[in-house]
Amino acid sequence: MNRLLARLAAGLALSLAFTFASAAEPAKGKSPGDVAAEAFFKLHGDKEAPLNAARIQQLQAAGFGFLTSYPTHSRAGSVINALVTFGSTIRDKKLAPLRDYWGSQLNYEIVNRRTKSDVTADVGLVLASLDAACVGSVVKTAGSREKLDNYRAKIDQLAELEGSMRFRPAHERDYIQVVYTLNAKAGEAQARKLAGHPDKKLAAVGQEELNLIELAKGPLELKADTLDGRGFDAAQLRGKVLYFIFWSTTDEASQKDLTPLKDYYKPYQKLGVEIITVSHDTDRAAAEKFMKDKGYVWPVLFDGRGTKGEFSMKLNIAKLPGSALFNQQGLFVSNTVRTSKLEPEVMKLGIKRK
Repeated sequence: MNRLLARLAAGLALSLAFTFASAAEPAKGKSPGDVAAEAFFKLHGDKEAPLNAARIQQLQAAGFGFLTSYPTHSRAGSVINALVTFGSTIRDKKLAPLRDYWGSQLNYEIVNRRTKSDVTADVGLVLASLDAACVGSVVKTAGSREKLDNYRAKIDQLAELEGSMRFRPAHERDYIQVVYTLNAKAGEAQARKLAGHPDKKLAAVGQEELNLIELAKGPLELKADTLDGRGFDAAQLRGKVLYFIFWSTTDEASQKDLTPLKDYYKPYQKLGVEIITVSHDTDRAAAEKFMKDKGYVWPVLFDGRGTKGEFSMKLNIAKLPGSALFNQQGLFVSNTVRTSKLEPEVMKLGIKRK
């Protein structure tokens, strides 16, 4: 086994050298770190590439190469997440050995690189975050008290490192969600505990998770003003799936999420899915003009408070694009479903195209 790992490590080193040699000349206006990140994500997103040991070596080489060469880059967290979740995208049972290989090789590389004598504090930090994320991923798929305690220990180890607040809030959020999945009362207690933390960022994470926990306790009760003056009452739509999209006339990304709704707003209505949008504009006239110019006909919740609106704050929608999905009983399902992923999510709730 040790010989195999040694050969694989050598393969990674060669692949790493190739990857960074090809990125030696950064594009105009881009830093070497930007180029390395783009190279990694290009490899990561290549759906045509065959899935084999060589691809795994190349992809992990690019990921670890980026993290160890540019540990303070703004995309370090995204690369960590991509490395951790790649294994879960291997769903074919015939490729299960490769999925296991991905995970074991990832853990081997983390240990191998963290134990090197020349590892810098910044590199040590990103590797510690990656280590915690790997354990967290295992807990999410196969939760147990022992694995949960291990995840907590990894987060606590990360917290002891200088600069840990770059990554700790995300881990604390994941930890609360995992605990809540295993035991709702324990998850809520953990969220309340974090909400009282002296660090404002961590306290905010705790409060945001409490917001969602409170939403999940009962059917959505929401009465709100709309642009057309008709008003909105969620209680009148019990028995239907509710999908909210948050947008503004000044945010292009959220407007792109609205575009496909024009084609399937009414077809979804016939299936029992009500689509409602929530304007984060403070200028009512601007929102009305936007709707008229685009020819959109769905209801728009508008209170003129932008991100400070009560509904948006309950759902932690501080940035756009944003969304919220509620099931037929009015119970909160998710605040991460983009319009492009709506169909498979509503199918999980029993909605089927006729």
